[in-house]
Amino acid sequence: GTIFENLLAEIDPDTEESARKATGSFYTPREIVDYMVEQSLVQYLKTKVSTENEEQLLELFKEGGSNTFEPTETNIILEALSDVKILDPACGSGAFPMGALHKIINALQKLDPDASWWKKKQIANVPNALAKQMLKEKLDVESADYVRKLGVIQNSIYGVDLQSIASEISKLRSFLSLVIDETIIDETENRGIQALPNLEFKFVIANTLIGLPDEENHQFGLFYNYEELEQLKKLREEYLQSYGKKKAKIKDRFLKVQKKAFKKDSNLFTDVNSRSFLITSWNPFKNETSTWFDPEWMFGVEKFDIVIGNPPYIGHKGGQKKLFRQLKKTKLGKQFNNERMDVFYYFFHQAINFSKDNGIICYITTNYYLTADS
Repeated sequence: GTIFENLLAEIDPDTEESARKATGSFYTPREIVDYMVEQSLVQYLKTKVSTENEEQLLELFKEGGSNTFEPTETNIILEALSDVKILDPACGSGAFPMGALHKIINALQKLDPDASWWKKKQIANVPNALAKQMLKEKLDVESADYVRKLGVIQNSIYGVDLQSIASEISKLRSFLSLVIDETIIDETENRGIQALPNLEFKFVIANTLIGLPDEENHQFGLFYNYEELEQLKKLREEYLQSYGKKKAKIKDRFLKVQKKAFKKDSNLFTDVNSRSFLITSWNPFKNETSTWFDPEWMFGVEKFDIVIGNPPYIGHKGGQKKLFRQLKKTKLGKQFNNERMDVFYYFFHQAINFSKDNGIICYITTNYYLTADS
């Protein structure tokens, strides 16, 4: 995280402006991240478990804490932590996704000490029989924390950022957190170390504030594309743990199925701003920024249980007129833009859009948030 912040602090020779200032990127201190993640997870679990005792839930996430729940409630909490979907819509170097990973691991160590419940759950989540068997063999020789981390990374944490370096550092931090818990077996091939998971569908480079345009021709809606959407969902799941030739095949297949979903849409060839054109030209395997973001298309997740982060604060007075002209034309801009706008207002609206009913939103805000009537 510190490396990321210092890289962004470098002066851009073209504009003679700090990239950190221009993009509103700042590294959030670990204790703040931990507090926000902990509180968010406690509030989320309160919607699942019949307890108002926050201290009892907080104990699960504390170092040296304990699990005082009965077996039935313990299982409900395990299911909830297995199902939770957490999004940081301006993830930077991945501080919040990583904070969520470590806090969930803390709780799992107390709720399921030998990770036996968690291991069965992860294997059951894999639809492909061959992949299921391979994962079972892999997890059978791994440490409990490796099993836990892999499950959380695969199923629960998601990040978006406009800058490619942010996405890459978030992936790197995920890789490093796994590697330190991987079991070394000297006598096996590659010392028992397998290829790291592919995280292109976990951390994406995109503009969180600009969504896909509405479908003009409704016959090309989700029902029309149902078969292809199901295929893409399976390919995302298989891609996560693939490597070598299989990985290359899945990449190729994903892009072909994505195009096939819209091949009958005339807009695909005539309108470069159409939904069909934008979707079919998105390539998650290239290190390029997407001008739009859609969680269902990019992650296969429609709504999140927790939206958390430290969104950028860039006001109208900050010399970013071009940025605000662009945002004013978007769906959000047409609804909410006003003359004293700040970019982080848009992030509030997107958090509401991306959250489930009863979802938890936890943001660091500017100190004028409480008094700004705009």
